[in-house]
Parts: sequence; C-alpha cells; structure tokens
Amino acid sequence: MNNVFFYQLLKKNAKQIIIVFLAGFMVMFGVSFLVTPLYKSVSSVYPINLSANSEESNTEQLLQYFLSEDVMQTIIRKHQLFERYGVDSLNDKNWRSLIKYYYNQHIKISPTMYESIEITVKDKDPFFARELNRSIIEETNLYIRRIKKSILKNYISNFNIGMALVTSKLDSLYQGADSLKNKSHAYVLKQVIKSYAKGMRKMSEEQVRNYGDFYGEVDFLIIVSSPSLNDKKVYPIRILWGILGGMSLSVLYIGLLLFRQNQF
Repeated sequence: MNNVFFYQLLKKNAKQIIIVFLAGFMVMFGVSFLVTPLYKSVSSVYPINLSANSEESNTEQLLQYFLSEDVMQTIIRKHQLFERYGVDSLNDKNWRSLIKYYYNQHIKISPTMYESIEITVKDKDPFFARELNRSIIEETNLYIRRIKKSILKNYISNFNIGMALVTSKLDSLYQGADSLKNKSHAYVLKQVIKSYAKGMRKMSEEQVRNYGDFYGEVDFLIIVSSPSLNDKKVYPIRILWGILGGMSLSVLYIGLLLFRQNQF
C-alpha cells in the first residue's frame, strides 16, 4: 500500500469518516457527563527558619517534609481518606499500595522555579479540596516543629549538664586559688577563671534563643498563596474527551476499511 492509495481511500470515504468521527465525539462527550468531576485547589508556601546545608536547599528540605510518610499518614487518618477513596483496609491485601496511589493521584506537591513549594489537591468537592490543601500545610508545619523541638530538647539537656559540670569545676578552682601561697599566681588563675566564666555567660545568652524556640510556636513556612476555592472543574475536560473519542473511532474505521481493501 502506497501513500497515493491511502489518500484516495480517505478521499473516497471522507463523508463516512467524518460521520464516524462525529459519532465517536458525541458518544465520549456524553460519557464524560457520567464521570464524577474533580475540582482543584492550589496553594504555595515558602520555607523559613530552616538551615540550609551543603547538600540541600531550604526548599528541598521543606519538600521532603511535605512528602514524608508521617505527614501522609496523618492526613489520611485525619480526613478519613480510606472511606473517601473507597479503599478497604480490612479485606484488601493491597490496601497500602492503593491508598498511596489514590493519595498521589489527588495530591501533587512540587517545587517551583521561585524556590517555593506548590501544593495541588483535586477532589470531587471543591470545599474539601481547599480544606485538605490547608490541612497539608498545617500538618507539615507541625511535623517540622515536633522534629525541631525533639532536637532542641536533647541539645538543651546536654548543654545544661555540661554547664553544671564546668561551673562546678570553675568554682572549685576559684576557691582553690585563695589557698595558693603565691598571690601573683592566684590572681592570674582567678582572671583566667573569670574569662572562662564570661564566655560561658555568653553561651548561656545564646542558649536563650533555643529555649524560646523550644517553648514557643515557631513556624517553618509562610503561605505565599492561600489554598484556592475553584468552582470550575479540571476533570473531565469534555471537549478533549469528545475529540479523543472521535479520533479513536475514526482510526478504527480507517483500519477496517484497509482490512476490507486487502481482502479483495
């Protein structure tokens, strides 16, 4: 079969192909009304109070927190996504894979070119999509706060233990300096001890910030764009469904024509 033959075949059956395309278009366009529409809520956040390291930027760190298993499980439990997505955790042996699949199908979290994080949530209820988007932001911030407080708790505890030991040693040395016969040596020793004590006080002042972060409510992201409430569906796109339906049926029809031609 050459190109000329194929062109003649299309030209000869152009009306039938157009009719088939329109039929496929109308069928799939009608079917799209039977599909549950989805609405999209979009937000963006920017990282703050995170320390960048040589391997990861603040944005990359924040993205990992958003994508963590802990945040996902918290969101699934909090919003009863098993029931919402129709996953049977009691009888379906693949329920773990299924819930993660539906979660990732409805929730997309990705970095932007402006070093922020964009959260996109799709759901059949636009109000639920916005609430779920807002909840993901809140739970991620709380998750980071818990981790940072756990680290600070250990740091503060170790610092206090170390300070108590050093202070005790310095007090003993200071008192022992009075017993030295050489007053000049005693004076020098006391000045050295005071210098160390001054440095320790400076460290203690810096430690005040750690106490503030531990007992306070520090945020690790700011909302650049609040979760949107969209009343325009994003799925299905009925025109696209119609075009795909028309094209698919047309291709099948052309294939049938070619098959019939080869029979004779």
